[in-house]
Amino acid sequence: MIFMLATVFLRPFRVNMKRKNSTYLLKFSYLAFLLVILSFFYYLLFLEIEIKEKISEFNYILIILSLFMPNTGILLRRNFKEYRVVYNYVSSGINLIVIMFLWNMFYRIHLMI
Repeated sequence: MIFMLATVFLRPFRVNMKRKNSTYLLKFSYLAFLLVILSFFYYLLFLEIEIKEKISEFNYILIILSLFMPNTGILLRRNFKEYRVVYNYVSSGINLIVIMFLWNMFYRIHLMI
């Protein structure tokens, strides 16, 4: 439901014609991030082991930051008028890095079981 609300809110196929590619990349990387983060936490809900014993504090902090960084990035994008294309590419890069980190954590947690 959260994913559907985000899709309606973002309107991924409605883009500015001046910044078409960067806007597509930002919106679809954010939707991919949402899909991965929601799947990650859904997976964590049904684990039978204690996650806090298996994950270091540093990784826990990174997981919490990965929750807030892409969301903040997608909300702040309207504040950047002059450098919007650069901002879209940087935010998309951050989204992709967070996705890779979450996949890595998912793989590590899955190996612990």
